[in-house]
Amino acid sequence: LGMGMKGWLVKIGFKSGKWQKRFFVLDGSVLIYSASTTSSSEKGQIVLEESSICEAIPAGLSVPLDALGPGVKSRAPVGPHSLKVSSPYRAGWRSYVLQAAGERERDEWIAAISAAIPRGSALGAGLLGVANSGLLTASGKPLAALPASGFAGVQPRATVSNTGPPRAALIDALRSLEPLVPPGMCGYLVTDAPTAGSLGEKHGLKAYDLITHFDDTAVQPETTQEIFAAAKQQAFRTTGAFALTVYSLQSETTRVVSIRAADGAGNPSLGLVTSMLPINPFALLGTAASSVLVTRGFTRAGEKYVDAGLHPVDGPCTAANAEIFVRVFRVAGADVVDHGEYHPLYSYDRLPEPLFIEAFLRESPSNTPARRVPLPSTRGRA
Repeated sequence: LGMGMKGWLVKIGFKSGKWQKRFFVLDGSVLIYSASTTSSSEKGQIVLEESSICEAIPAGLSVPLDALGPGVKSRAPVGPHSLKVSSPYRAGWRSYVLQAAGERERDEWIAAISAAIPRGSALGAGLLGVANSGLLTASGKPLAALPASGFAGVQPRATVSNTGPPRAALIDALRSLEPLVPPGMCGYLVTDAPTAGSLGEKHGLKAYDLITHFDDTAVQPETTQEIFAAAKQQAFRTTGAFALTVYSLQSETTRVVSIRAADGAGNPSLGLVTSMLPINPFALLGTAASSVLVTRGFTRAGEKYVDAGLHPVDGPCTAANAEIFVRVFRVAGADVVDHGEYHPLYSYDRLPEPLFIEAFLRESPSNTPARRVPLPSTRGRA
C-alpha cells in the first residue's frame, strides 16, 4: 500500500507520561511515528484493525489510563485539537492520544485514519428478513425474522458489533426471541450470515447462534467490543485458537467452536454481526428502555463526594443536575475495573472512551442488584 497522510503531531508517551513531538506517516493500515522525518528514527507503529477507533477527544480531560503504561501518570491533561486512536495491543487494548496544530488538521487526521481502518466485506441485503419468518426451533417454537444485517447498509467495523442502539425492527425481533434463551444465559446473538470467507463462516457460525462464552469468560451485558476483541487477540497470539461456546436458538443445543487462524494471520476478524441477547434495561442504553434506569449520584464537597440520592441514567444536562457526579468504571484488558474515579453524570457532550456506571431498575432500586452499564456516550442539553 502507498503512503497516505504524514505530518507532525504531539503524542503522549506510554512509558514517560510526557507529551512528545513525533512525525507520523499513515502507510496503508499502519500509522508509523518517528522522532524525525527519516525512517531510521522510527519510534513505533499503531496497527489499525477492524475494531480500531479514531475520534476527537476534548481538551482538559485526563489522559485515558490505557494510553499510559503501568504506574505512569501524565504530567499534563489532554490539549486542544486532540484525537485518540484506540486499537488492540498485545493482550489488551491501548489508546494513543495525539495533538494536532489546529482543528482542521485534527479533523483531517481523523478522516484519514478512519478511512484506513480495515473494513469487513459488505453483507448482502435480505439474507434474513421475512423469508425466514417460518423458521421453527427443534421443539416447534417460532423463530422471529431478523432484519437483514441487523444494521442494514452498515459494513461491520468491529469483531462484534454490539455498540450503539440497534434499529427498532431489530429490537422488536430480539425481544420476541428472548423467551427462547435459557434462564440466566446471556450472549451475542449472530443476526446475519457471517461475511463470505470469514473465520465465522469457515467454522460454521450462523444466524440464531448465541455466543455465551469466549474461552473461559461468560458474556455479560457489560461485555464490550473492546473486551471481546482483546480476548480474541490474546488467544490468537498465545495459543492460535479462540474457543467460543455457542447455543443455537434453532437446534436448542450447545456446542464449543474452536476457531483457528491461518499461520501469520495475526488477529483476523470473525466476520460477524451480533447483538446482545437478552435485551433488557441493562443491555440497551440509548433506547426507550434506558428510561427505567437510575444510578447513585454524588455532589462534590472539597476533596470528597457526598451521596446525592438516585438519579435517572438517561436525560439531558440541566442547571439543576449539572453538578451531579457518578462513580465510573473503566475497561482494562478483559475486565471492567474501579479506579475510584468520578465523572459528571450529565454535564458533558461526548465521552472520549467507554465508561461504565452502576445502575438499578427505577421501580425497585432497593431490591434490584446493581449492574454495570455504559454511561451514555453523548448528552444533550435541555
